Amino acid sequence: MKIILISERDDMKRVLQRHLEPLGAEIVQYWDPIKAMDNIDEIEPDAIFVNAQDFPRHWKSLIAFVRGSYPMTRVVFIVFTGPNFSHDDAAKAEYLGVNAILSDDITGSQQIARLTAILSRYKTVHDSRAEKRQKPETEDRVEFIFHHPVSLALVKGRVRNISASGLAFVPDTPSLLSGIDPQQSIDGSLRVGRTVITVHADIVDVADTVRLSFAPDPALLQTVKTYIAEKPSRDLRRASRASA
Repeated sequence: MKIILISERDDMKRVLQRHLEPLGAEIVQYWDPIKAMDNIDEIEPDAIFVNAQDFPRHWKSLIAFVRGSYPMTRVVFIVFTGPNFSHDDAAKAEYLGVNAILSDDITGSQQIARLTAILSRYKTVHDSRAEKRQKPETEDRVEFIFHHPVSLALVKGRVRNISASGLAFVPDTPSLLSGIDPQQSIDGSLRVGRTVITVHADIVDVADTVRLSFAPDPALLQTVKTYIAEKPSRDLRRASRASA
């Protein structure tokens, strides 16, 4: 899936790459909307993202140009906006054939989930991440705690999903995340069933959900892979107990 990003913000491209490249997306950034317009037919994108904060006038010309050749189902056109985007602009966007209007603050997991859902509505999205992820149930007893790398405060919360390469973690007290930045390293403790193991990890993303990438560790890798592989057996045992 080819995506053209028209924005002056390099950080926007980095965030989109982090979340969309594992889904098979290739993102090409343009800082000049006119140049992007000249190359649309050559690139044949599946989606076009325009930051209206950077180009408050050009996005209208762009969508009119795109819809002259490509329907909404062929090229998904998403406008990222800031607080100055008016109701009149929103009405024009709908009239011109914009697929969606989203906030240009894409650091939160909810915003990324909305973006992914919009793309999935029109395009086939393949998750190419090598490791299978699992959403733990309460009965699985998957827990994670770590010390803030600066304040050393103990951060507790809920594991949203886990794979052999990392996990997503929702803190009980989000304010404790203040001062944590991506690429920092942390040490924590991961409980998987009856097994507790020390974890060294790098922070990939910090928002309402913290995403971590595990440092290479054969014992941790085997523990998590075994947990995921045995998930159907655990579910079957729980179902049997419930029906007994």
